Amino acid sequence: MEKKTTEFVYIIDRSRSMHGKEKEIIERFNHWLTQQKQKKSPFLVTLALCNEECELLYCRMPLKYVKPLDTFTYYTKGYTAYTDRAEEVLDLVCDLMPPAERQEVSLHLITDGLDNSSAEEDRAEFNEKLETLEKKGWKIMKEKEI
Repeated sequence: MEKKTTEFVYIIDRSRSMHGKEKEIIERFNHWLTQQKQKKSPFLVTLALCNEECELLYCRMPLKYVKPLDTFTYYTKGYTAYTDRAEEVLDLVCDLMPPAERQEVSLHLITDGLDNSSAEEDRAEFNEKLETLEKKGWKIMKEKEI
């Protein structure tokens, strides 16, 4: 039996409401990254920075190629449409991930919880999607109130 590769998906809110929290977010992600690299396991990483747009820094990238965040890669801008963009990232990851690997996923949602501009996806539908993914074995870490 083939061993499944663990995948970490980070979706980080970068809207203006996150202003003043940049240092904490950068430090938190970089601390996690350092810990994972020390384990020397074959993880894949998807990292998306979302506001009304989504910047995909890494998509299913082997961990050894993922670089720490800094103030050039993570800074706040734009308005909050986090739910819409997070939905797009989840759909992309699910589409690209082979079905046999879909249970070895740890999803990290980092946001202040303020989402007032999402037009395509409402919070209830997004939460239903998260519940469906949890039933499939995904580990969901909601890191709100940063």
